[in-house]
Amino acid sequence: VSQSRYDLRLKEQDWVIPDPFDINRIDNFISKNGQIHTCYGGIGVHGHIAFNEPPVSRYGSIPLDEFRQSGTRVVVLAPETITINALRGNHGRFSDFPTLAVTIGMKHILAAKQVRLFADGGSRQHEAIRQFVEEKESVLFPITLLKSHPDVTILVDANTGSELIS
Repeated sequence: VSQSRYDLRLKEQDWVIPDPFDINRIDNFISKNGQIHTCYGGIGVHGHIAFNEPPVSRYGSIPLDEFRQSGTRVVVLAPETITINALRGNHGRFSDFPTLAVTIGMKHILAAKQVRLFADGGSRQHEAIRQFVEEKESVLFPITLLKSHPDVTILVDANTGSELIS
């Protein structure tokens, strides 16, 4: 039996779209509907997941446990994130790329039953993946917080994967 791609889509009542003017929308949705089953995402150049950028700046940092408990919030995107995303998805128009994003926060990602990450950025993702495999948890590479998650899969394309083999 053939199904259309629309038959496989999530029902609209199961969607929740971040809104910077209703920052609690996602947290309330999760509280009402229960745990996230699968969290899908990519890996940023410095290991950020869902725009959970490393919370480090010239003004300070936050402790690992506080970052682990972070919820939905507006974040300032790192210059590297803006550059890479503008080049990959916006034809290099940096002026048209947002400097802020809404993220669901590490609290909800870490509580998901499954986490599935995708890496197709070649060498720009190698250090983040290496940090995940070899280093301890650190706010400098948010992906490392997933080390203790019971069900994480990272899928890589041939280009990214071929350079990771040593």
